[in-house]
Amino acid sequence: DFFGPHATSKSFLGDFFWDALLNGTNPLAIGSADVLHTYCYAPDFANALYVASINDSAYGKFWICPHAVKGKTFRQIATDAASMVDEKTKVGVYVMPGWLVRFFAIFDRTLGDGFLYELKEMLGFWTGDYTV
Repeated sequence: DFFGPHATSKSFLGDFFWDALLNGTNPLAIGSADVLHTYCYAPDFANALYVASINDSAYGKFWICPHAVKGKTFRQIATDAASMVDEKTKVGVYVMPGWLVRFFAIFDRTLGDGFLYELKEMLGFWTGDYTV
């Protein structure tokens, strides 16, 4: 997963996350807020793709891009981010459980942009530890 400039509406650490914190509400986690996760800073990811694309020896190989946030839970990240906004801010996290994602995904594929349908396919990354 990623965060940073231009990674806004489809990033869990994007607009939706920061809008919640800056407005004094709780950000939304999918699946669980208490499993470890790793996040890549979008410009680092773009740079890694560029370097791999101009290097012939990179062709056909598996590459892992640098990750700026490693081995933290969504709850820990929200707490850290809230303390940057205001040291006295106490933040909670709303969690959309997997069963609810699967339910909404039924309607999202036909009525929406398919984002929840895609999330359903990736629930394993949000209900268990996922680190690089």
